[in-house]
Amino acid sequence: MAGLTPEQREDVERQLREAQATPAKLVEYRLFFSDYRKVDGISLPHRIARGLGAKTTEEWDVTSYKVNPSFKADRFKVGS
Repeated sequence: MAGLTPEQREDVERQLREAQATPAKLVEYRLFFSDYRKVDGISLPHRIARGLGAKTTEEWDVTSYKVNPSFKADRFKVGS
């Protein structure tokens, strides 16, 4: 808080105390899965939407899935 006047510093400290004393507001985060179709015998969603509260913020259309793809072990290696 360098460069602030004593009054400004006191105001910032008061705002911090108020923010810390106020309980965090809960937010409802939602994921919706729909348009289920069979892929290699498994029913998987092909439309996914997410939102906050009642408002949808993103939507995805899944065009393909790879069920049980084969990976080489080094694909999961951490670092080099």
